[in-house]
Amino acid sequence: MKLIKSLLTNVIICGWLLRLFSYFELWIVISIWEKSVKYLQITDTQMLWQTIVAFLSLWFIFWILNSPVKKILTIVSIPVNIITFWIFSLILNILIFYLFQLVINQYFDTTIAVQLGTVIQVFILSLIMSFGITTIKKLT
Repeated sequence: MKLIKSLLTNVIICGWLLRLFSYFELWIVISIWEKSVKYLQITDTQMLWQTIVAFLSLWFIFWILNSPVKKILTIVSIPVNIITFWIFSLILNILIFYLFQLVINQYFDTTIAVQLGTVIQVFILSLIMSFGITTIKKLT
């Protein structure tokens, strides 16, 4: 039960932060149905459910990349992290975002697209996401 609660909490946190950043178009733009998420207005009920499913799948994929995959990559890169005094973990955060963009743009329909900003913007985004996820996990 605790695992399911943790999974749902993490997916909701990651999804909420992604939605917040995409809504204000802060260094990430998520396009569904060839429209920016900020200006997406849905009147058809079927399209509403498709959009909800699309966002849930985006959130779940981001959670998979941010939690289990990132932990595995962190364990594998311990020698590099020790040599670089854990600075490589910041680069790993940026790589997770670009991997997220690659997975969504390559393996999903043409109805969903993710566009990231520059490397500096993605670095700031990853710092804010890490801080937000850690803070909300500590509060729950």
